[in-house]
Amino acid sequence: MACAADLARRGLSVTILEARKRVGGRIFTQHVSGLSVPVELGAEFIHGRAPQIFEPMKAARQEIVECDGDDWCREEQLCACDFFEKVEQLLEKMKEFASPDRSFKAFLEQLPRAAGDEKIRERALEFVSGFNAADPAKISVQSLLKDMERQEEIGGDHAFRLRNGYSALVSWLQEECTRNHAEFRMEHVVKRVDYRSDRVVVSGHQSAEKFELEADAVVVTIPVSLLRPGGESSVVFDPALPSSKLDAIRGTEVGPVMRVTLVFQQPFWKQINGSDGRSLAKMRFLFSHDRYFPTWWTTQPVESPVLVAWSSGPRAEQFRGWNRDRIVEQALSSLATILPVAKSEMISMLEGAFLHDWQADPFSRGAYTYLCVGAADAPSELARPIGGKVFFAGEATDVNGDHATVHGAIASGQRAAREILSL
Repeated sequence: MACAADLARRGLSVTILEARKRVGGRIFTQHVSGLSVPVELGAEFIHGRAPQIFEPMKAARQEIVECDGDDWCREEQLCACDFFEKVEQLLEKMKEFASPDRSFKAFLEQLPRAAGDEKIRERALEFVSGFNAADPAKISVQSLLKDMERQEEIGGDHAFRLRNGYSALVSWLQEECTRNHAEFRMEHVVKRVDYRSDRVVVSGHQSAEKFELEADAVVVTIPVSLLRPGGESSVVFDPALPSSKLDAIRGTEVGPVMRVTLVFQQPFWKQINGSDGRSLAKMRFLFSHDRYFPTWWTTQPVESPVLVAWSSGPRAEQFRGWNRDRIVEQALSSLATILPVAKSEMISMLEGAFLHDWQADPFSRGAYTYLCVGAADAPSELARPIGGKVFFAGEATDVNGDHATVHGAIASGQRAAREILSL
């Protein structure tokens, strides 16, 4: 939509083919009756002061809230977290192991051990797996270093939310498109992109009906998982994508995530005290070593009865094939092992539970990307146009270290628009 809006503003005729019944892709906000905060089933946070989001949303008078509050950990007991600085120091040591590239797990194995650092190593593993939705045995150290440098540039250690949810951004983009006469065609599932001739032919199906469209150029913004040849939902390219692009696709993983939003009658955790006697009233994040849902967060500083359970990377793989009820029950069981509240009491206070299984979603097959060993430069190849006719955008194609983010996706669309307009 960012790409379409930029092209349409310049007077180009633009048609957006959307496979789903809705726009937004891996942004999926629900507004629940009686609840003062939006429920995000996909993207939720703004990582740093990203101008691609801050500028249009401030112009649209949408409130942006910084995620302030206290971070708590469940170790032997419930206590304030004290590991962040030590984990950052450990991650800084990756600079000494940047070449040749290696996985984060290999880096930890090769890093000389210090007395009493086992817990910090464990927290670092959990951070890389949890934040990046990555397998530590696959993710590239060089890519992690680039991400860290980029986060420093835009203040990525600060997280924000849109008060009215990411749907406010989606609505703004959609309005920009329609205001400039870009056309949306919903439930158009693209199966083939034929670029053998001067014109590009895009074909697929809408329900039981087939469709075929011709264009001077096409911008492909589907998740990289659907660019892999042979998948059930994959798009076929004719001619086949260049081998260099296929190598970049193979080096880019779409990490699995399972998140469950639990809505209670009231924020019961505010009545709980940690081991030092302090209240959890302003709890922001809650970290544990739980096998299923190790990370939790609230909507702090906005007060609400909402707790979000987060599982990603290898931990999230175990939910494949689980139905909704089993996932929600496991989230409650995990929470009962982290907080001193019986599961039965939580169930009695539960008003609702919301989730979307992104790895089972045929139009995403995962949550967001990370880069494997040797593929730190894959985004540049993924972003490279083919023959002035086939262009690529989406978070996986961001070359600045902003892949896996909403603002990275927007920036990639704006870059693709510039490429087309420069022809």
